[in-house]
Amino acid sequence: MKYCIHCGTELSNEAKFCSFCGKLSKLHEENSSKNTHSEFQQPQTEKHVDNVKKVVIKTTKLSKLFSAKIGRGDFALRYFPTIFVVYFDSKYSFLPSIFGDILSGIILLALILYGILLVIQRINDLGWSRWSALLGLVPIVNIIFAMRLYFKKGIDDK
Repeated sequence: MKYCIHCGTELSNEAKFCSFCGKLSKLHEENSSKNTHSEFQQPQTEKHVDNVKKVVIKTTKLSKLFSAKIGRGDFALRYFPTIFVVYFDSKYSFLPSIFGDILSGIILLALILYGILLVIQRINDLGWSRWSALLGLVPIVNIIFAMRLYFKKGIDDK
């Protein structure tokens, strides 16, 4: 029996390509003392570890983004334009037609997510729980919540 040198998959004697990885492969005999099936799997394991490391790094960067703090002034300068565009784009669609509606929806979704990120960063600066961001969904309470976000001084980290 023969094995692919790239992935270690067992192949038929007349196979020119590996049925698992699809690569044109030189084939090795099963009774070769130098190569075993477990040796062929090692490169895939290393690739898997590298992929996991990349995902962990991306997740860490994302968690840093949500754990950042933003002051009152920066929050107001970033949040007001976001809310302004979201309101007017949802009320008066700038782009007519179906394509415009789809594009407008994508822009609105991106701006809403950016607004949520800003609120979470401001909440971090105030020292509140991130769950308090849900107060923005409660009618009347959301107005008081927004005023506290705009005017309350943040906590010093000293």
